[in-house]
Amino acid sequence: SQGATIAEVLYLLGVEPLRDPFGRIQSLRLIPEKDLGRPRIDVVVQSAGQLRDLAASRLSLIEEAVVLAAGARGEGANFVRQGVQDAEQYLLKQGLAPLSAKNLASRRSFGGVNNSYGTGIMGLVEGGDQWENQGNIASRYLKNMGAVYGDAESWGQFNQSLLEAALLNTEV
Repeated sequence: SQGATIAEVLYLLGVEPLRDPFGRIQSLRLIPEKDLGRPRIDVVVQSAGQLRDLAASRLSLIEEAVVLAAGARGEGANFVRQGVQDAEQYLLKQGLAPLSAKNLASRRSFGGVNNSYGTGIMGLVEGGDQWENQGNIASRYLKNMGAVYGDAESWGQFNQSLLEAALLNTEV
């Protein structure tokens, strides 16, 4: 997509890249609220493998952008900040230590466990006799797509509670 997907994610967050003279992204900056003209939108990125494998630095960039957007102060509605706060509370209720919950609450880049490429739900969806309700499909999805990506320390680690926390306020 030549970066179009990443650009859309950054714009939803209300963040833009700053480039060096060669066009490479060097850092990020908040788009001022008056220029943005709307609230900052929280995002969850689910990579199916290609983005994870070919553009890992872009997942790191998204994680950095989420932290930047969540920290924007003096604004009206900021759905990123609210999403991070809600995720932190959820993680605390799941038994995470306060510092861990605070540090993990802004994670928004997830993908397949064990470096897999699929969600593992197509067989369920196509074979309607393998599930009783949509919750069965959702549960399988969470188990298969709950690996976190975006930083070297936790790259590919499974954390279903973290994905659940990131999805708390999802409407679309």
